[in-house]
Amino acid sequence: MTRGGGILEKFAGLRHWWGVPNTRYHLLIRMRPSLERHLDPFRTALSTRSGTWYADGVLKMNDHILVKFGTHVRKTEACTMEYVSRHTTIPVPRIIDVISQVNSNGSTVVYIMMEHIDATRLDVVWPSLSADVRTAIALELKGYIDQLRMLKAPYPGRVESVDGTGWQDERIESRPNKTASCTIPEFHRYMGVHQAPIDPSTYSLFMSRSQYHQSTFTHGDLGMHNILVRDGRIAAVLDWEWSGWRPEGYEYSRAYLSNLTSLEWWRTLSAVLDIYDVELKVYTAVAAYFG
Repeated sequence: MTRGGGILEKFAGLRHWWGVPNTRYHLLIRMRPSLERHLDPFRTALSTRSGTWYADGVLKMNDHILVKFGTHVRKTEACTMEYVSRHTTIPVPRIIDVISQVNSNGSTVVYIMMEHIDATRLDVVWPSLSADVRTAIALELKGYIDQLRMLKAPYPGRVESVDGTGWQDERIESRPNKTASCTIPEFHRYMGVHQAPIDPSTYSLFMSRSQYHQSTFTHGDLGMHNILVRDGRIAAVLDWEWSGWRPEGYEYSRAYLSNLTSLEWWRTLSAVLDIYDVELKVYTAVAAYFG
């Protein structure tokens, strides 16, 4: 295994590791030594299926460390979490280290070691929460979304990840999900907005509105399963793999698509969010058509 990650260094100094093609990003990422002492217990846990498995590729090593790993995991996710932690008050797990391994078949497995947060998923506790607490959590999340909106895109109008690499959206599973940095019109073409069966008047209004859309920082998967709560407050927001600079209205639409099995939460959340009804119709139609 080779070390690949870290914390509080400029992106320019990490081009060899992050694969950033230029120096346009002025972000600080910390550097820590690789935690080799954790690798042997990790290998043991993998071989014996010990530890606590939250999902395939997500292993709780102990009360303090969780590892997310796989060929689908990108170093960019750790970079995004560091960026959000530095520039907002949104609670995210602390990144401990990032390690990459090239397998014999040529595939690369990325391991993100992060702090384990002792809290419960929102979907688990939702039935036991009062209406007031549910609304308070939605308002707290709105405040965090507003903080993301305040972040300034280094290149307004571009759709890309925080490190300048391409965007990712695995919900449209029948199409390639890793793309290059692009403009908002290019993003819409790639997503298939012009191909999906959309009502002509809705399509026309969407195209007119999208001319004025800016790139806003977006989480992209605000389902209840990605929100940890403790004592009626948000303890952590998880899974930043689909995050980055996206068109306005994309967060609103993806929050709906991430909560199709939790419509009560969606109704609570949408009551406090800025409404993008036209964008919701279009992005939902695209997801249904290509999904």
